[in-house]
Amino acid sequence: AKRKKADVSASPEEDQPAKELTPSEKHQCKGDEKQTIRMQPKAMTETSRPEVLRDLGLTLPAVLLKRPSATIKSPYVADVRVQETDGNWIEALAHVPCLDLGGSCVPDSELLVTRSANPKAKTQYAIQLVRANEYTSDSKGCWIGAHPLLGNSIAKAALERGLVPELEAFRNLRQEVTLTTSGASMRVDFILENPDTGEKCAVEV
Repeated sequence: AKRKKADVSASPEEDQPAKELTPSEKHQCKGDEKQTIRMQPKAMTETSRPEVLRDLGLTLPAVLLKRPSATIKSPYVADVRVQETDGNWIEALAHVPCLDLGGSCVPDSELLVTRSANPKAKTQYAIQLVRANEYTSDSKGCWIGAHPLLGNSIAKAALERGLVPELEAFRNLRQEVTLTTSGASMRVDFILENPDTGEKCAVEV
């Protein structure tokens, strides 16, 4: 039997309801599901599977209530409503590393958050993804990264695995490198080197 092509969507919902739902209703999902960021290689066959470039681990649906928070006035802290793994919605504090994300991370925005790794942190969660509807032609919208390190980690995995055709010949990846050109210093995200020719390439994400 012919295998169905793998779905590489970053959206955690498999099916969209026919009726318009509230943000809380839209986030009814299994608590043990994991959110992964996937990139489809250029050559994709019916039986091949997409590369998992960044696994966020357990993510929880949430809705942004207020930023800055009513209790902590930092612009990097927001009041959110999170659906925990038991299905209950709770109000909590979340770290907002990308601030308003160009107008996408505002009150009533739908979010995917992860639990804070530090039990002593002032925020219990961190915002990882925000649903944006303005970038798609349908009503499903798409998930966009809301953490400044997310793009770099995906790019690093893609470069290390040779998934960028134009840079397949380059290896020896170095990260956060300071270069000096024409008397001026600049910091670049990645430096790659062609082991055969010695040619170097700077990559900015």
